[in-house]
Amino acid sequence: MAYLLNNKKILGIVIGVLLAVITLTVTVVAVVANTPEKDPADNPGHSAVEDPVDDPDNTSVVFNNPDEMRGVWLVPGTDFLTGGNYDAATVKAAIDSAVADAKNLMMNTIIIDSVYGDYVLYQSGTAASVPTNFDVMEYIIAKCRENGLFVYSTFDVLKVQQDGKNVAADKVDSAVLSSVTENAKALAQKYGLDGVLLDHYYLASSGNGTAYASYLSTGGGMGFENYMYSATESAMKAVVDAFHQGRRSIQVGLLSDAVWANKDVNDAGSDTSASFQALINGYADTKSFVERGYYDFVAVKAFAARSNSATPFTTVVKWWAALAQQKNIPLYAVQASSKSVSTETGWTSPAELTEQVMAAREIAGYKGSMFDSLSRLKADPQGSTTALQKLFKEELDVEYFATKLEIAKPQKTTFTTYEPTVVFSGSSDPYFDALFNGEKLERDQNGYFSMELE
Repeated sequence: MAYLLNNKKILGIVIGVLLAVITLTVTVVAVVANTPEKDPADNPGHSAVEDPVDDPDNTSVVFNNPDEMRGVWLVPGTDFLTGGNYDAATVKAAIDSAVADAKNLMMNTIIIDSVYGDYVLYQSGTAASVPTNFDVMEYIIAKCRENGLFVYSTFDVLKVQQDGKNVAADKVDSAVLSSVTENAKALAQKYGLDGVLLDHYYLASSGNGTAYASYLSTGGGMGFENYMYSATESAMKAVVDAFHQGRRSIQVGLLSDAVWANKDVNDAGSDTSASFQALINGYADTKSFVERGYYDFVAVKAFAARSNSATPFTTVVKWWAALAQQKNIPLYAVQASSKSVSTETGWTSPAELTEQVMAAREIAGYKGSMFDSLSRLKADPQGSTTALQKLFKEELDVEYFATKLEIAKPQKTTFTTYEPTVVFSGSSDPYFDALFNGEKLERDQNGYFSMELE
């Protein structure tokens, strides 16, 4: 692939052509600092963060973010706006309940999934908005502030409005760039979000040849793959700049898939064997985007278990954290709470989610987690969420947590005895129930048990 040879001259020419219609510039000297978290109880009725204040001189920027991210996704169609019901009272009640649940679960941040089917939740720019009689995005943000929570939102980079619906763009031309940048700038200006996560930035190579036709319209001399890479980066850079123009104090972050490239494909890649690689399959050099300083943070979709053979959780987080550290920006792990205590390999144990956080905390550059399912956290299958909360409260004894069941007596699984009673003793994880013949074992605080059976 010619692109992998880093032909910067060609890349620069194409980016210049694609951005000729729209020039977005911003001169920023940013001083980034963590805002100390406040106890909402100390200041009832106020958010844990101050409302963002624009800096007209662009001389300094203070970002609102938690010391350790404990975020959870708020998903339309799952947590609210269910069943196609647009009744304002019903939707608001569901949002109220979801935000309260998040706070009760010790989350400090809400991540709004801004896409609902063919619509978005915000009412700004040219995007097709969900047909409610109130501004859903505005209401969620206000409710988060009332509960002392930080609030972020996703933003689809390559989505454009077409016939009253938002659809994926299969080309990048002046019209597409104009649409996506207008939407980004308007979103930043209208809503007091703490940050945005840029998503859906892969340029689809459609079967009807639209992307190829767009490539030919640029001259067609650089090679189609190089065009796809350049077009993707052009859209990404334009959207980042648009957000900065709209309001520089909003953090702009990359929502990345687990793998940029496998090491067997690119020496700089991760020790993984992912079927989807952003660089190869998505025509997106997300590693280069980070290195060029586009983002204020990175959130990686680390959805696999630690024991996963293709994209193990710890391997994925380590690779992205090392990359983020090069630019001194936070790395957040997006964890699959939706898979907690499921049949998927590595997820059967109720300890997996908590052990992932414990492992991530040992990685330099990791600054917290975002969980993909509020409803699964609330369900607390087999005490998995309770264990996570204990970790957040620093009440978890890591020495005994996730201890495997061990039988001390008898020492063999099959034996013969002429004694009238048999002693069974051993230990197990004290944070989760252990059953014997379908009934709970009585154990001490460290998980040890002993019982005499006839």
